[in-house]
Amino acid sequence: MTRVIMACGLCDADERTTEIVSGLCRECLAEVEAEGPVYGYVPDTFLPGPRDGSTLPGADEVIDVTERVDALRRAAGLL
Repeated sequence: MTRVIMACGLCDADERTTEIVSGLCRECLAEVEAEGPVYGYVPDTFLPGPRDGSTLPGADEVIDVTERVDALRRAAGLL
């Protein structure tokens, strides 16, 4: 592959003919922004809910990622 051409996600206009902003051409972007947010059906699997007891131990544990990374770096001698 020697070249990649960006195209609008809605009308397939490519970057050679129009400017692509956030994956859409200016005309499609204006239409989407005029419509405002659209909320459709969301499957239950994507909604938050109680977990059953079959999860891994510690799966509900909140971890400070920055602190954990620093600890790993210290253990590896990188800090």
